Amino acid sequence: MTPQTVKMIRVSIFALAALAFLAVPLSIAYRYHTIQKEGESFTFRVEGYDPYAPMLGRFVRIRLQPATYRFADEAEAERTVRYSYRQEHPLYLEFTADNNGLAKISKVSTQVPATRSYWKITNYYRYNAELNITYPLNRVYMNEYRAPQWEKQLADRKVKTTAVIRLQDGIGVLDKIEIKP
Repeated sequence: MTPQTVKMIRVSIFALAALAFLAVPLSIAYRYHTIQKEGESFTFRVEGYDPYAPMLGRFVRIRLQPATYRFADEAEAERTVRYSYRQEHPLYLEFTADNNGLAKISKVSTQVPATRSYWKITNYYRYNAELNITYPLNRVYMNEYRAPQWEKQLADRKVKTTAVIRLQDGIGVLDKIEIKP
């Protein structure tokens, strides 16, 4: 091989590696953008507080509601969620809107649903016939000066705070947070 051929091979390998490094974040950004445009929209009630972590900065930790699901009986719960502690096996949650327009869990399954609007959950535990859920979307990063003000509004029980989440193929993307007095 000539030195020019070796150089051409090295440049080609470098170019392929650079494309591979760019392909991953670009594909993630494209996927989330697609979900934001095409995903089905659900409105969740939000509870939150404002922690501060020196390495992470200022963020508002949010808890989406409903965070529990009650099975019809313990036998149904046992069939769906075999153990009563956190699982490595995902659960798939399907949602509908209640009379107030807020999301409520309509179905919990261990199989991927036929619809595209479901949320894949891996952090949960079951006690008797009640399933407790921790949603994967639990932090909103924001300006360091606005976070404490926002937390005060979240702490006020008279203020209704909701989050619009778009769901598609097991992934939830935060669309917006609404604070209504």
